[in-house]
Amino acid sequence: MTAQPVPLDLVAIQARCDAATPGPWWADDTEIYVGTPDDCNPDPTWIGEACNPDTVDHGLTNAQFLAHARTDVSQLFARVRDLEVELATAKAAGYRQAADHVAEMIQTHGPDFDQQMILVFLQNGASLRERFAAAQQAAPSSPTQPA
Repeated sequence: MTAQPVPLDLVAIQARCDAATPGPWWADDTEIYVGTPDDCNPDPTWIGEACNPDTVDHGLTNAQFLAHARTDVSQLFARVRDLEVELATAKAAGYRQAADHVAEMIQTHGPDFDQQMILVFLQNGASLRERFAAAQQAAPSSPTQPA
């Protein structure tokens, strides 16, 4: 069985992002600075260093990762927020569609479309949601590409 993802504490992530030195950041070898290499600042603000003598590149890839994380995390956070809005909108549309369908069935079948039929309809919808969620968890995740 696939492990459930750990819920994100978006408030804490946003707070850490807001509290960090504003970006962008860049890496010069293993040292990380504020700004970009093109700023021509003779004395850039130093953020830190990512030395690792146990690796072939001595921490260069770590420094690149950390430098890019400053803007990457902000962009990922914004994308998560956008997807949350999209999901909420899609759910609301699905609920409206289900309600419209029930209303149509009642109108079509009149008094023969009783509460039991509505319950079966709603249970089928719940079953479909569960199957969809299971299929999403079983599918290998792949990063989405920007449109």
